Amino acid sequence: MPESSRAGSIGPTSIRWPDDSLAYRLIAVAPCVSEVVSAAGGWLFDRARSGWRIHVFTVDPVTAADTTSLEILGVETVAPLSALTSQELLCAAALAIDGEILGGGPLLAQRVYALVQHGATEVVVWGAMPARLKKQCVEVRQTSFSKASRVFKARALSVVGGTASADSVPDEIFGRVASPILRYHSDLRVADNRQVNTNVLPTRYRRA
Repeated sequence: MPESSRAGSIGPTSIRWPDDSLAYRLIAVAPCVSEVVSAAGGWLFDRARSGWRIHVFTVDPVTAADTTSLEILGVETVAPLSALTSQELLCAAALAIDGEILGGGPLLAQRVYALVQHGATEVVVWGAMPARLKKQCVEVRQTSFSKASRVFKARALSVVGGTASADSVPDEIFGRVASPILRYHSDLRVADNRQVNTNVLPTRYRRA
C-alpha cells in the first residue's frame, strides 16, 4: 500500500469549493471511493453542507464515476493515498478512516496514532477497529442524519454501482476517538445517546 509522504505523480482531482481558508477540513481515507460512499457518505454530505471541506484519499485508482459520486456528496478533492502528507494530517480537524487501512499500513497507522495521542483531531473509524485504539474508542452515530443526506447518498451509491433508495439508507455508525482538546462541537454522539466531548472551537477556527 503506497504511503509516501511526498505528493504522487497523480495530483488531486479538483471537484468544487469556494475559497474559504476558515472552513473545517476533514480527510477521509479508504481502499476505494465506494467504501467511503457506503460507510460515511451521508455524514460527509451533511458536514460538507454545513461548511466543512472534505478531502478523500484512496488506495485504488479513481475513476470518473468515483469523482462524480464524491461531487454529489460535496467532497472537494479526491487523490491517491500516496499524495497524503503528514502536514495535511496535522492540519485536519477530523480524520475518517477505514479500519482496514490502519491494519495494513504501518506508516499511516503511526501517523494516526500520533494524532490520537498528541493532536486535536477527531478520529473516526468505520469497519474493524484496530486493537490499539479499542480502549480509547466509543461507538457513535450522527445526531441528525438529514433527509437530504439519505437522498444524496443513495444517488452517489448508484453512481459507483451500489443500490439503495433514500428510504432504505441506514444510519451510519462509527468508532470515534476524540481528542480531549477537540476544537469544535461534533455532530457525532455516543450511540446510546450519552454525551461525549464537545469542547468549543476557538475563535480562530470558526467560520465567518
